[in-house]
Amino acid sequence: MSTTSKVLIGLGVIAAGVLALKCGKAPKVSQTKKLAEKITFKPAQTLEEAAQFGKNNLGIQNYRGFEAADKEVVNFANEGFVTLSNKVSGNTNMPKYFEFRNFEGGYAATTTDGGIVLNKNFFRNIDSELAGRLSVLEKQGVLIRNAENQIGVSGFIDEAYAKDILKHIERYNKGEITTLKDKMYLYNWFDDALQVGSAPFNSPLKSIKAILKNNDAVEILKSKGILTDIAQIEKLSTKEQASLFMRMIKDGNLPISIGEGAGKGVSPFHAIYHEIGHLNDNVVSGGWVSQADEQIAGLVSGYAMTKPREFIAETYAKLISGKKLPDEVLELYKKLNGPAII
Repeated sequence: MSTTSKVLIGLGVIAAGVLALKCGKAPKVSQTKKLAEKITFKPAQTLEEAAQFGKNNLGIQNYRGFEAADKEVVNFANEGFVTLSNKVSGNTNMPKYFEFRNFEGGYAATTTDGGIVLNKNFFRNIDSELAGRLSVLEKQGVLIRNAENQIGVSGFIDEAYAKDILKHIERYNKGEITTLKDKMYLYNWFDDALQVGSAPFNSPLKSIKAILKNNDAVEILKSKGILTDIAQIEKLSTKEQASLFMRMIKDGNLPISIGEGAGKGVSPFHAIYHEIGHLNDNVVSGGWVSQADEQIAGLVSGYAMTKPREFIAETYAKLISGKKLPDEVLELYKKLNGPAII
């Protein structure tokens, strides 16, 4: 393989960004009465009106912890609930209560006792959270700065993706992104880039197999003394396989394509969808028993790798958002009895 060729494995940079979510205790909720197949959302003018909308249309019995200044947050969440419900024609559990308060860990949202809680500190400081996302993108090498402190994109990044990310950053810097909904979309867009970036390292065996399909690449790796025997590679741990993959692209000097699929199928309501996924799943608590399944989960996000319940919730959120996911992810989601998406 010539040094100008590219091994197409998706976004090949190390990244650990995950939208801040927290799984509370396994929710105990009975299946709600089927909601209307189509609910029309209209922003409320008062908190009382917003709570009444949720009770009448979504079956959410209690809104608590919100103040007058939080009206935009309530409207944002209600719109997310409605959007999800409409996507599944009303066949979904909704939280029995919806709460706004601070909790530890910096998470955006959590489920507990059949309800959903949004982190007050996260949503009231969304601009700081956005700045943090940009900082992580720089640390991971997706974004770079020149001598004049101007932001650019790494030369390894897919050209279409590079233009897209710079467009979003320019809009943000110009102050054109002002609503909570738009800021959450941008936050999730940046987060998606980081998640796509981590996928080749979360699922290194798949990445390695993609490289080994190229005979020229194999010859280069052998000449460098880098392991290419797939039988031996399959016996390694995920961490060892990730290190080997890094050595392949670094010491083997193998150019890769970065950014494929990033930023597509992103929704501002990811946190809402994720928590609703928990309210609809049938997965008992517990960890992964298969390294292969754990690596498949890594194709969704780093957070999805932590346990099967988080894989279900993350996959559910991305499917509701319209994200195109690999076939093996969909097969594992089905095997674990993930909530049906109509």
